[in-house]
Amino acid sequence: CRKFMDMLGLELLFAAMCLGIVLSALARAFLFKTPIMPPELMGFFASGGVAFLAAHFVRRRREET
Repeated sequence: CRKFMDMLGLELLFAAMCLGIVLSALARAFLFKTPIMPPELMGFFASGGVAFLAAHFVRRRREET
């Protein structure tokens, strides 16, 4: 389990969580026409997901060299 967590990286898990929150909120808004969370909060999770994804690739690139 520890080897799997090291291979996957916590950044990737956080990125998936943040982007999953955004995608589920957008799907709920378009499919069910229900109100979603405030745009500021959606932007926070979207930018957090992209930042964690970028951090994962930067860390992976640094480990290769």
